[in-house]
Amino acid sequence: MFDTILTSAFHALPVFAAQFAVTLLILVAGVLIYQMLTPHNEAQLIRENNTAAGVAFGAVILSLALPLAMCLARSVSIADIIVWGPPACSDGLPSSLCFTP
Repeated sequence: MFDTILTSAFHALPVFAAQFAVTLLILVAGVLIYQMLTPHNEAQLIRENNTAAGVAFGAVILSLALPLAMCLARSVSIADIIVWGPPACSDGLPSSLCFTP
């Protein structure tokens, strides 16, 4: 029985890796869009050891990643992630921009 579980997991691994890679690409695109929309350069603020900027940027990444994680968990194929990932990611952008100082 344990061999059957391992065999099934090894056969599903390439599919999951591809879905995970697509999800990460959507997350990176969401973070880059967020950085373009903010009026200040958060990367520069983080390099200058601004703790508040680092915490706020981490919260933004988390607010974009959580809906994408649910999209990944409930997807059946890569097409599901491509269709539902960007809307899930874009839901976090307006709220992130509203609460950015």
